[in-house]
Amino acid sequence: CAPERPLTLVWASHNLGQVKRLATRVIYLEFGQVMADLPLDDFFNPDLLAEHSPAAHAFVQGELS
Repeated sequence: CAPERPLTLVWASHNLGQVKRLATRVIYLEFGQVMADLPLDDFFNPDLLAEHSPAAHAFVQGELS
């Protein structure tokens, strides 16, 4: 019996509800450039996200309002 190995799944979505429900880490891209690469809780923390990536913060705030 082979030992279990960690699984990584790369998945793309604009649906922030699904991201919150399924992801553990968020990589936010704009025009092919990584603007944020954060654990899920940090990505959805407005203060941390605004400091780390104003572009990602603006996107999240626009989608949640």
